Amino acid sequence: MSTRRALLFSFLDRYCGLIISIAASMAIARLLPPSEMGIFSVGMALLLLANTVRDMGAGQYIVQVKQLTSEGISAVWTIQLGIGAALAILTAAIAVPAAAFYQEPKISGVLVVMSVGYLINPFGSITYALLMREMRFERVALMRLAAALSSAVVSTGLAYYGHGVMSLAWGSLAATVANALVALWMRPTGTPWGLSVKGIPEVIGFSGRLAGTSVITTIVVSTPDFLLGKFQDMHAAGLYSRSNGLVSMFSRLIMDAVQGVALSLFSQQRRAGQDMKPALLKAMSYIIVLNWMFCALLALLALPITVVLYGNQWGESVNLTRWLALSCALGAPVVLFEIGSTAAGRSDLLMRATFLSGCITVAAMLVGTMSSLETLGQLIALASLCSTAIWAFSVRKTLGVCWKELFGVLCQSAITTILAMALPIALMYFHFQHLHQSQLLTLLALGTCGLACAVGAVFLTKHPLATELRRLLKNFLGKFIA
Repeated sequence: MSTRRALLFSFLDRYCGLIISIAASMAIARLLPPSEMGIFSVGMALLLLANTVRDMGAGQYIVQVKQLTSEGISAVWTIQLGIGAALAILTAAIAVPAAAFYQEPKISGVLVVMSVGYLINPFGSITYALLMREMRFERVALMRLAAALSSAVVSTGLAYYGHGVMSLAWGSLAATVANALVALWMRPTGTPWGLSVKGIPEVIGFSGRLAGTSVITTIVVSTPDFLLGKFQDMHAAGLYSRSNGLVSMFSRLIMDAVQGVALSLFSQQRRAGQDMKPALLKAMSYIIVLNWMFCALLALLALPITVVLYGNQWGESVNLTRWLALSCALGAPVVLFEIGSTAAGRSDLLMRATFLSGCITVAAMLVGTMSSLETLGQLIALASLCSTAIWAFSVRKTLGVCWKELFGVLCQSAITTILAMALPIALMYFHFQHLHQSQLLTLLALGTCGLACAVGAVFLTKHPLATELRRLLKNFLGKFIA
């Protein structure tokens, strides 16, 4: 499958899933109060570490290894089944102690339901990794869409009938079950079912450090939920979860679609002995400008977006959303540094950079959670800037990217973003906010203006993204003219 076709299916997958998720989130945000969302967020934070090590990075081993054998697949399958069973037992065992620690009985029920998913997950993850290696993204899309739809229907339906936070837990389990069922149907012919310990050392040799990197990242991501639930309350944890969810929408809009394709593409280039720097720089120029324009527009329209999507009860999260948007923008290059390092087989470098940046971020979060939500956001943004610097110094030689090339990408993206946001900012602060009280009207008008200005700025600055936009426009018009 070509890279553009792979990206097409990947984006269709993510956008359809995102539409389903947003619709479900809008409904659930009006059915459940922030405190209930906070309980689920804390429960998921407790499970994030388990989610990270549930296959020890073995799936990524399948994607990037040069020669994939039946023995290697059986070893991965063995690892995933064993770890899944262990995590299911461990999660069920900590349910009661976790509820006692946070003095919230509902956490226990969430963890027990979620523990079942670890037994089911391996049946989906092995097929997912094989399809990613073959770049069969149309099949990956079907798996993910089935999971998203199942989760939305179950969680929204149960929330409507008054099942509270447990509706979210059952929805998550439904997604895992749906993913596994579709995966079994799509499992590539000839994929072995047998278990094997022979290939485990080779798999662990690569994936062990990768799993260690993921553990550090997960600790960083889940730290605010851990600490807010203890040092403040479930209401604050719920507000943080909602803000973080909005900012993370960029990952769901763009990065989730690009990440899998980029890893597969870079890994293919490495296996073929090709230089992956040109593809990396092109991807970086696309991702950074899209990230910065998204974050700038989100920070500008944080209030109308929050009120329209989730209701007035979430208004306290607006300032935090703005700071987290800044943090997301400052950390934009990091994801591609991570993907490039993984494709290059440098899991040691990946783990070292992740550890250093993770220590700084966790320290900032610890101080912030003991103060206020806004202070937490400010410190996270500062930590994000430090993390990007650490990554740039750590991986640029490995990836063959010089400072001049990196700064060229950053400067062009910065100029494009400034031009794209100039008119929306002027309208927001000098005209629009004095004339209109409707948050929906503000969102529609300034959002449309922002998107139009973004497209114009890309062409005006001759950003590399303009080439892709011209191609899309030509194909779109060609279908109508034909």
